Amino acid sequence: MLRGSGHLIALGGASTWALLDQTGAGVLPGAGSKVGALRIVLTIETGTLAGLAQGAILTVASYQYRVRESRAIEDGLLTRIFCERT
Repeated sequence: MLRGSGHLIALGGASTWALLDQTGAGVLPGAGSKVGALRIVLTIETGTLAGLAQGAILTVASYQYRVRESRAIEDGLLTRIFCERT
């Protein structure tokens, strides 16, 4: 489904294709908020990345990300992985 799309990601010796979404957002309410956060979400086919768990370190395009949470979406064919940069 995602093969050849997006980025190749690696976890230990396993790898799979993922879509990477990085979105900046204000943390404090109000138009003048200067505090920001980067929301990093990877989307993979469910079951294609053995060893995926909270705290695992993923490599995407030579950057490393720590898994905060992962959950299947909609019909369970895809999994969203919420990450933070290490």
